[in-house]
Amino acid sequence: MITDIKSDVQIQKLQDYQSLDWVGMQRIQSSLRHHENLIPCDLALGVNLIEGHRGIHMSRLYSLMMDYFLQQELTTQGLDQLLTKAITSQEGISTHASLSLTYKLPVKTQALKSGKEGFRNYDVSVSALKVTGESLKVWLKFAVLYSSTCPQSAALSVETFNSQTASPVKTIDRLPATPHAQRSVMECELLLTDKDHFDVNDLLKSFIQIIENTLKTPVQTAVKKADEMAFAVLNSENLMFCEDAVRRVDSELKARIQHKPVELIGYRIKTRHEESLHPHDAVSQKSFNYTFFPN
Repeated sequence: MITDIKSDVQIQKLQDYQSLDWVGMQRIQSSLRHHENLIPCDLALGVNLIEGHRGIHMSRLYSLMMDYFLQQELTTQGLDQLLTKAITSQEGISTHASLSLTYKLPVKTQALKSGKEGFRNYDVSVSALKVTGESLKVWLKFAVLYSSTCPQSAALSVETFNSQTASPVKTIDRLPATPHAQRSVMECELLLTDKDHFDVNDLLKSFIQIIENTLKTPVQTAVKKADEMAFAVLNSENLMFCEDAVRRVDSELKARIQHKPVELIGYRIKTRHEESLHPHDAVSQKSFNYTFFPN
């Protein structure tokens, strides 16, 4: 058995080897910790490769994942450390490193009136880029489910109601409560810079709550009749076209950038109303100062 292995083909140098934007591993099976929860995740980790070099030291990236990521809390400080070490592990052939992961973030929920507890798993994605000499950049992606009641449909319902009653009410544009209508999806992509270290999952939960509070009608989990009645009132109070939903969230996020509660740089939001009237979806989107993750 050979104990002194000398061959290492991938470190070959040749001027004809062109530079590569990204080399690494995808679909790494890993896990992260969030308070008392151990959460499985799929991880991609890689670096760029400068010209003149055949390949990277890929096994070193996997070892770094084991030492600096596996079963640890997801913080920007930890991500910065991991990606910085990923660059230095390549001994001068890489100048930037990136990471992306997908997983389900567990969140406890509470009914509107009864306080009955429920549970949600939010599909989230976190990406990070470290360029030598620059601050870490982080991308957060998640989706919020909510109920949307069409303003036109609400107005037609009032018109029908008034046409069939002896004392029509002409001064209202909606009924006091409306049945929960179409399930809708608000997809959010946030770009942040790490000037102050933060816990990524705590920040994700915070932004999820911000978006849900802005839309007013997030989907419920466990409910009693009083909760469903309160939800019907909220639907009536918050009639929304897809355009209205995007404008609401756009205004909220833009205000947060101006007041700098966190280092939010830009965002891209897209909503989809899965209409019950049509076989197609109504879609609207808006972006502000947003650049896509490079991989």
